[in-house]
Amino acid sequence: MTMAKSKDNSLRTIVTFTCPAFKCIDEADDKPRFRGTFGDDLAVWLMLELETNGVDVVPGLNQADAGWYFTIRFGGKPHIVLARLRDTIGPVWQVSIERDVHGAAALFGGRRRGVRNSAASILHLVLSKSDKVANVRWHHERDINAGQEQKATLEPLPGLG
Repeated sequence: MTMAKSKDNSLRTIVTFTCPAFKCIDEADDKPRFRGTFGDDLAVWLMLELETNGVDVVPGLNQADAGWYFTIRFGGKPHIVLARLRDTIGPVWQVSIERDVHGAAALFGGRRRGVRNSAASILHLVLSKSDKVANVRWHHERDINAGQEQKATLEPLPGLG
């Protein structure tokens, strides 16, 4: 993948990467899950790695239609970390960070505003230092939604890595 130079220096809150260490096929186990919802083992690993790096991780892993999520706190502000399988080839995983807001704030884009740079920075540190993870790429949500993954960068924000 070639990466275009981005003129947008705002924080990217979605990261994709390859990592064959986590399950991406249906395997017989006793875990309750929606068929095709993978990433629980990745989410648990991320929780432990973030906690090891001093992040305030709220106990509990939750299942969403598109993956698994948990809550972290930065500066007293709760953030949601959502991990999901993007593509079985690789496999490619996608993790996003958003603010944990509800009601009108969530309806009007509040989840995407106010994500702490430090939250993305520590996630980047965990992923980039792991020998399990390769091809770390950071994206803006609008670029992912528009299929413009070539606009990805190697860091969530220039100068954070």
